[in-house]
Amino acid sequence: MKLTTTKDRELQHLRALVHGDSGIGKTTSLGTLPEDGTIIACAERGLIPLRSKSYTVIQLANWQDVRELVGAFLDPKSIEDEATREAISSARVLAVDSLSKIGTFCKTEIIRKDRKVLLKERTSGRKDKPENVYDDCLTMEDWQLYSIRMAGLLDAICKIPAHLICTSLAAWTKDKRKGGLFRTPSFNGKLAHECPAYFDLVFSMEELQVEGKSERVWRTRHSDDTQAKDATGVLEEFEETNWTTLLRKVLTTKGVTN
Repeated sequence: MKLTTTKDRELQHLRALVHGDSGIGKTTSLGTLPEDGTIIACAERGLIPLRSKSYTVIQLANWQDVRELVGAFLDPKSIEDEATREAISSARVLAVDSLSKIGTFCKTEIIRKDRKVLLKERTSGRKDKPENVYDDCLTMEDWQLYSIRMAGLLDAICKIPAHLICTSLAAWTKDKRKGGLFRTPSFNGKLAHECPAYFDLVFSMEELQVEGKSERVWRTRHSDDTQAKDATGVLEEFEETNWTTLLRKVLTTKGVTN
């Protein structure tokens, strides 16, 4: 147990998640972060919208890469390569693009590795595939493992000593309490509705018509059909899609006490 105060610098690192449709500009918005001190962990095909910038990039290709990324940020001293260790130790922002793709890495790891190991153990090596299940489909047990692993990842990555900004595709999921569909980050199962618990800020990136012109904005407040969150209490309902401006606003403005 460790006593601290709300002025502890470790408690001043923001955790943000922005979700939205493909092509809405989530990756492009990362280009508003300062190039110095920002590391982008890229799980997608590439960072074409940021090709005019010079960010430090860590390319993620599988679930093991994701584990190593989190481990490196939590314990930079464990990194053997000096240049990598220095970059991660001095990073002020980690941007993860995207959690949707990382979720795919998690499912692939379960299907290709964990399921086979588990079935071999249960059958004394006689089989490594479940009966009547396609090779690329998850069983109920697989989905449970996915939920546990992704929740564990969110818990761990939100403890890194830097600002964290994550992107995710949006999805329409069923709201079991109210009925109907609800727009959430694209996680499977209960995690789609529970993921805001890990973040201070959850934005829905949307396109609005403002004075006859199309404008992309971040929705910061929960609505009847869209998941959003502003734990700081200092943001407008719709904010400009600029991370540097937003972080400055949040970190220099005293929050609202409810």
